Amino acid sequence: MRLSRSFPLFARPGYRAEPSARRSNTLQALSIAEVSVNAAEQLYRRWVSRNPDGMLIDIGGRIVYANDALRELIGARSSDQIVELGQNHR
Repeated sequence: MRLSRSFPLFARPGYRAEPSARRSNTLQALSIAEVSVNAAEQLYRRWVSRNPDGMLIDIGGRIVYANDALRELIGARSSDQIVELGQNHR
């Protein structure tokens, strides 16, 4: 299927949507994309939290998350303790 220039998503050849229809369909496409991103984020969070390997998430040199496997590996009382340790060592 070839996409139309006037309506970049879900268009049929030769179809020219009115501006309000384009706006509505663009918002619908953005909503679909947002749902997809949220679903991917949930899968990633589940994968990290359930992973049997010790994992942490570091953003800009700051620990923001540590899974239970890492907590057990280093003997921390909680994952929050690991996050706090990472903040204290900056």
